[in-house]
Amino acid sequence: MGILILLTWGAESDAREIRIFAAASTVQVVQDLTQHWEETGGKQVRAVLGSSGSLARQVSLGAPADLYFSAAKGWVDYLLDKKIAQPGTRQTLATNRLVLISSPDARTPNAFNPNRDIIRLLGPTGRIALGDPGHVPAGQYARQALKKLQLWKVLRRRAVRTQNVRLALALVEQSETPLGIVYRSDVFHRKRVSILYTLPETLHSPIEYQIVAIRNAIGGASEFLSFLSSESGGEIFRKNGFSPVGN
Repeated sequence: MGILILLTWGAESDAREIRIFAAASTVQVVQDLTQHWEETGGKQVRAVLGSSGSLARQVSLGAPADLYFSAAKGWVDYLLDKKIAQPGTRQTLATNRLVLISSPDARTPNAFNPNRDIIRLLGPTGRIALGDPGHVPAGQYARQALKKLQLWKVLRRRAVRTQNVRLALALVEQSETPLGIVYRSDVFHRKRVSILYTLPETLHSPIEYQIVAIRNAIGGASEFLSFLSSESGGEIFRKNGFSPVGN
């Protein structure tokens, strides 16, 4: 099993491999899923990870993918509208939550109030890390939430907009920014950041991780897709901080 963090593609991989293009926020769970799949006799899987929007555009331009796994259903709609994906294969595998995190050395209040404390913790020069709302679902959800909290007009100028949500996490872990907004699953096994606040789901659109098969997907892709939505697959999602759907 190969895990690649890519925003471009090169030569087509071995036809014996199942190629899944997946959101960067799924890097650990995809690794665990493919490892379990291969150890139980499944065909080899190669994963290409990046922002959901960037990967969807690559697939639309002919990148060699069999499955597309997105952190936002809008990008699945995009591939279906272009008749690149197979409509009958669309599934919601898991949901997630959005969290506000702080760097290890940040002084944080015991009872956190986002309207009162975000600006205070940033101070006069601090910035907040989040995925670029232009194409990264985590950033789009974050922008929706901050708008409802009436904080976006102030924070939009102080946001570090990253190419995927894992880069936003890295900025906070490295104390490059005091605050960040990422998925709960991103920090599930991380010790170098603290969760200050879990944003209420009423502040943003539902965070649904959807998967769809691409037209002319190779043999074995449908079996792997069935495994992802199985009870065994659901347990792996759960262990990585996601909430599996239907398991």
